[in-house]
Amino acid sequence: MIVATTALLFAILLFWFGFVQSHAVAPVVLFAATAPVVAIFSSSQGPERIADHLIANIALFCAAFALGRGARAWASRSSGSD
Repeated sequence: MIVATTALLFAILLFWFGFVQSHAVAPVVLFAATAPVVAIFSSSQGPERIADHLIANIALFCAAFALGRGARAWASRSSGSD
């Protein structure tokens, strides 16, 4: 539960990074910073579960960042400005 809540908060942050057109490496950098914490909290569940959590984490981060970029593109297209 702690891992899911933390990942969701970071996903919201990455959505904002995407919306403000931050550098595309932001999800990978944030994943590199949070991966050890995810592994520690998941360590009692076995290596397969740790891998599942890490894959879900990077997928969530990349999806949130992409959605932020898409929301920015949609907003600028609908307002007629760049």
